Amino acid sequence: MINEKHKVTALVYDRNLKWMDHISQLISEKPSFIAVGVRHLPGKDGLIDLLRRKGYTVESVK
Repeated sequence: MINEKHKVTALVYDRNLKWMDHISQLISEKPSFIAVGVRHLPGKDGLIDLLRRKGYTVESVK
């Protein structure tokens, strides 16, 4: 049986992949600010890495 941590990880990753199509379309039209929950950002399956792999520049807001 899949433990709770793996369920959350799978849910976040699946959501990230679905968002990538929408985010890519939005940011290709104009400079954009995208706000998401913190769990969607880190790791090789996080939005930051997924966007960078597609060639986008990702910067933190200070």
